[in-house]
Amino acid sequence: MNAIKLDAKPRGEIPFRVKSRLWMTLKAQQDSARLFIHTTRIDLIMGHQVNFFLTPRDTDILTGDLQKVGPFLVLHSRASTSAPRILESLNLVESGKPWLYFFLVHPDDLDAVVMRNVPAQGYWTVDVVESPVIEFSRCFFDDKTLRRGRMYYVDRFYASDGELQQKSVSFQKWARLIFTTTRKSLKKLDADYVGQDAVAWLAASGGLHFE
Repeated sequence: MNAIKLDAKPRGEIPFRVKSRLWMTLKAQQDSARLFIHTTRIDLIMGHQVNFFLTPRDTDILTGDLQKVGPFLVLHSRASTSAPRILESLNLVESGKPWLYFFLVHPDDLDAVVMRNVPAQGYWTVDVVESPVIEFSRCFFDDKTLRRGRMYYVDRFYASDGELQQKSVSFQKWARLIFTTTRKSLKKLDADYVGQDAVAWLAASGGLHFE
């Protein structure tokens, strides 16, 4: 996670030029959306995330658990047009390889999803910063190595006018429910969460490992 630290103690309101600089930095890094802003007077935690280790079987089990607490749609991280690309599930193989990057959205919020054009690459992508979505990055798994995945969402962001904007209460309530269900469905391992199948795989792996 990237961080910006403003060491000087601000007096009163944060100067507009500082807000503008923070906003420009946020916009420049919105594709990764991993920005943590810290000052000695305020903590603006822009994002929330859960890191996990899940085999494909664990992902299917988690998906079932999430479906029990409410509806959601799965979006591909890329689309050929400005319309979000809706998928049937988190299981997707493209060009012979599992696709790992998705977004979850409540059906009521689909029309509020913001898409950004990436002309150099010839596709559109979901803007996780401004959209009412949860990023879902699946774990790479090749039977030898299981790499960390995550769920991530932003509940407030700097709008185009440089002002801090809060996402809807309904989105935040839904996102917290998804995160709470995810944590309850998995086992805690230090700062991460692990699926039961991943635990069994590690125990039987004989030297294979998490990354």
